Amino acid sequence: MPRSLNTKLVLFSLLAWIAVGCKKDTPQPSGGSNPPNQEECHDYVFNGGEVFDTYITTGVQYARPFFNPNNGDEFVYVRSGTGTYTELVKRKISTGQETILCNSLMIPSQPQWGKQGWIVFSTLSLTTWKIYEDGTGLSQISPSGVECYDPIISESGDKFFGGGIPFTVYGYAPAVFGLNGAVVDSILCQHGSISLGRLAAGEQDFKNGYYHFYDSSEPVENFGYCKLNNNQSVDKLTSFSMNDGEDVGACRNNENLYYALYKNGLYRLNLVSRQVDKIMECCQSRFIMSLSMSPDGKSIIFERVRGHQTTPGGMVIDEQSEIFLYNLITKKETKILWEE
Repeated sequence: MPRSLNTKLVLFSLLAWIAVGCKKDTPQPSGGSNPPNQEECHDYVFNGGEVFDTYITTGVQYARPFFNPNNGDEFVYVRSGTGTYTELVKRKISTGQETILCNSLMIPSQPQWGKQGWIVFSTLSLTTWKIYEDGTGLSQISPSGVECYDPIISESGDKFFGGGIPFTVYGYAPAVFGLNGAVVDSILCQHGSISLGRLAAGEQDFKNGYYHFYDSSEPVENFGYCKLNNNQSVDKLTSFSMNDGEDVGACRNNENLYYALYKNGLYRLNLVSRQVDKIMECCQSRFIMSLSMSPDGKSIIFERVRGHQTTPGGMVIDEQSEIFLYNLITKKETKILWEE
C-alpha cells in the first residue's frame, strides 16, 4: 500500500524545554570492516485484508549527510537512536574519526555546511539554527515567530534560502537570509501557473538558481526542476508526475543536476542537453532520502533507507538509514555508515 512521504517523518518525543548545549566527542567508527551485502529490492506482501502498515526505526540511524565544501574527505550528518535528542556529527571519511558538534536539538532537516565554516539546519520547532564547524556558536538565526525550515546554504556560505516563507501578494518570498537572521533578498516564486519550491542546490546568487517547481496548468506532468533567470523568468528543465514519486533531494556539479524521487530512483539531468537518465534504481525496501555533491563534483554522498517486514506478511516495516558514497566517474558505491 503506497504511503505519502509526509508519514515518513519520525515522530520524536518533544520535551517542554529544550536545553541548548554542545559537546565534542570522538566515538569509534560505526560498523565492521566489511559491510553486509546490499539487500535486493522487493515489494512488501501483506497477509489478510486491508493494510494499515506501520513504519518504525530501531537502533541507530545515520541520516542526511552533507559534504564539507572545503574538504571532500569530511561530511556532517544527523545521528538518532542514541539518546533523547539527535546528534549532529562531523566525520572524516578516510579515518572514521567523528566529532559530535551538537546533541541538544531535534534536527529533521539536512544540515548545510558553508565555505565559511558555518553549518545551518532546522529543528522540529520550524526554526533555523547555525553552529560553527568546531562545535561552537550554536544559535537560532531565523526571525522569532517566523516558520523557517530546510535551509539551503549559498555557494559562498554567507547566506541561506529558507523554506516555508509565504509569498507576498506579488509572488515574492523574502526567503534569503544572512547568517545573522536578517532578510537580505527576495525570490520571485510565482511565475504565472508555475510556483517555485525548494532550491535544488546552493548558488552564489539565488535569483539565478535551480528550483523544484509545480505547474498548476499541467494536470499530469506538473512537477520538475527549472532554472530561475535573474528573478524574472523560469526555464523548465524536466518534469515528472507525483506518480513517479515525491522529490526528496537534489545536488549538482557544473554539468549535471542529480535528484532522487521517493522509492523510484536517482536521476541525472544534463543542464545543457536537458537529457534525463536514471542512474540508480530504488524501490519499497531500498530508497534514497537525501544527497550532497562533493567539492570536486565527482562524488555524491547520500542516505539510503532499507526496510524489511518484522514478520513475514506482517504490517510492521522496520527501516534503517545508512550512508553511502557514490563515485560519479567509476560508478563505484561505498558503504560509509551502517548498523549490522
